Amino acid sequence: MSNSGTPLNINVGTPNSYDGFESSANFDKSRSEQHDGFEYGLLKNYGVDEEGNIIAEFTNGRSTPIAKIALYHFQNDQGLEKVNSSLLRASINSGKPIFYTDANGNPMLGAKIYSQKLESSNTDLTIAMSELILAQRTYGANAKSITTSDQMIQNAINMKK
Repeated sequence: MSNSGTPLNINVGTPNSYDGFESSANFDKSRSEQHDGFEYGLLKNYGVDEEGNIIAEFTNGRSTPIAKIALYHFQNDQGLEKVNSSLLRASINSGKPIFYTDANGNPMLGAKIYSQKLESSNTDLTIAMSELILAQRTYGANAKSITTSDQMIQNAINMKK
């Protein structure tokens, strides 16, 4: 701010004395309180709506949006690198994150956000496919051993005749 060219003097106090700024711990709230028709409220809870707004709920019954979640897109969602069972990060294959905005720079909506929900699969497809192949080979080996034992029994019966 330019302060219209007028110098701004702030008295921060004399060294080793208590004549400057007041600590906020000793601050008298009655001197600074402004009323807007609602009683004083403390943050009680917060949540997220479908638009990605973080909504703060206060003890006086009021609620208000205080922030917005940024939603990014990737050129290749399948190229994201898996960090753990529910966390992904950008990689060379996914490309850089894209934040869609309109010509005025306002974020474009296009997805819904659900609070306290986690979209995740509990199956790792590579492990599941490996286990399926292993089960198939085990089944095949067991079937072959049964066929072999059947043939040995048949040979034993034929030898007795």
